[in-house]
Amino acid sequence: DIVYKKSYDGGATWTKTVALTRSNATVFYGNQNAAVDPRTSRVYLMYAQCSVKNSSACIDVIQESANNGETFDEPISYPDLVHGVGGPGGGWVVRYARGKSWQGRVLFPKYGHGILYLDDGGIKWMSGPPLRLQKFNENEIAETLNGSLLMIMRNGYTPSFYQSDDGGMEWYEPTVLTDR
Repeated sequence: DIVYKKSYDGGATWTKTVALTRSNATVFYGNQNAAVDPRTSRVYLMYAQCSVKNSSACIDVIQESANNGETFDEPISYPDLVHGVGGPGGGWVVRYARGKSWQGRVLFPKYGHGILYLDDGGIKWMSGPPLRLQKFNENEIAETLNGSLLMIMRNGYTPSFYQSDDGGMEWYEPTVLTDR
């Protein structure tokens, strides 16, 4: 199930749990990521909808809220985009790439496939280029103060790092940490 709570007082108290999706005998949901676009205040929630009979048969689904998560639009799947919801974790909004075309970009990490991104306030989602190592998962994205993106992921217990200096359109060769 995909559930959420809201706080109206900075986290001191929380609403009751709201179920956005409910798993059933044929489908289950997971690997949710959320991001808020500060330009539009839209909340984006991306998650995987998978078949109970074949857990590798998943589609990426995005739901949006135009009212700070009070309600969400109907789920939309994007079959033309590369599957591979990252997470569980969070999406990212590029904040520090001042003056760059990707400042304000909404990003979601995707398993082994780089990113899913949005530049136009919710009109068209796009897939970034695939990553060189594709057997990694549980991707997370962070941003440095100069606007570079860092993505960390793992393969079993082996972490790997990627860096992009152009908003996720190209990624340097990964650094794989094997000595711990």
